[in-house]
Parts: sequence; C-alpha cells; structure tokens
Amino acid sequence: MVGAGQVGARRAHALVAAGFHVVWVAPDAPSTPGPIDIRRRPFAPDDLSGCAVVFACAPPAVNAAVADAARAQRVLCGRADQPDAGDFVVPAQMERGGAVLSVSTERAGPSAARTLLGALGAAWRPSFDTFLRLWTEARTALPPGADRQRAARSVANDEILSMLDAGDVEGARARLRTSLAAGGEAPTETT
Repeated sequence: MVGAGQVGARRAHALVAAGFHVVWVAPDAPSTPGPIDIRRRPFAPDDLSGCAVVFACAPPAVNAAVADAARAQRVLCGRADQPDAGDFVVPAQMERGGAVLSVSTERAGPSAARTLLGALGAAWRPSFDTFLRLWTEARTALPPGADRQRAARSVANDEILSMLDAGDVEGARARLRTSLAAGGEAPTETT
C-alpha cells in the first residue's frame, strides 16, 4: 500500500481483515493497530520486493512511479487516481446483512461507483437480511445428493420476498423449504 489517504487506509484494513500481510509506505502513514508493516517514508521501488500486488493511493506523480516500478517488477498495481492506468480495479463495496454489495464502472470512476453503491445501500430492506438467513437455513437442510442448482431455480424468490415484506416470516420459510425440496430431488435412474 502506497499513500496514507482515506482510500489507502480503507484498502489496508480490508486486506488485513482478509488475512493478507500488508506493507504500508507513506511519509505520513498513521499509527494503526494490527499486523501492518508501516514504513513512514517516501516510496522506493525496493518496497515492492516480494509483493504480488500494490495499491497506489498517493498523489498522481507518486502513483505513476509506483505503477512504473510495479510493471518493471511484474507486480500487479491498482491505481486509485487513474484506475485505467493500473492492472486492476477494486469495486466500491459495502456489507449489508449477509451480502456484499459491489459496484464497478467501466470508465465513470470511483466517485460514480460510490454514488451508485450508496443508492443501492439505501434501497436495502430489512426483509433482504431475513431472505438471506432463510436461504442459508433452507440450503443446509437439503439432503445429501440434492441437486442444489435445480432446487434454487425452482424457487419463486419474488413471492418469498413479498411474504417477508408483509411480515410473514414463517410462511416464507415454509414456502422456501417446500420449493427447494420439490426442486432439489435427486433425479431417479431409469433402466
């Protein structure tokens, strides 16, 4: 991670939460709890030694230097300032209940992606959390050998969401389990 702004901080903490070893290079990198190797100094190409990926979240001139060094060392580079100039783009993400919402745009940029993600997050209904919990319960109750994909296709999800929006959790649970059981029966062999 190169750069100490908000984007760099979010990326560093997300990577640590995902189990990655993080080296954070920035003259003004904040003190942070956790297993982050902080190097409070300007970026140097040697900082990429042993890295597979680097996030360039510094001013544009620094990000360009990071991307050049990464290319020379065959390290993947994501640039916060010019996503198209990097090797990959990280979508805007947020967690809601048991789901991760993610938005990426082709060329509109991170600000547009964050705006769309905010709108999706605002549209999240409490029934969606219950819907995901019921699906988790129902799938784990399928017997061994059940065709999970066929079962999932057999469910009228809109009907179940409507039931949940109306407050009928038990009815939705029963409908989901019945639909999954009927749709997930293992095919019978014919001779």
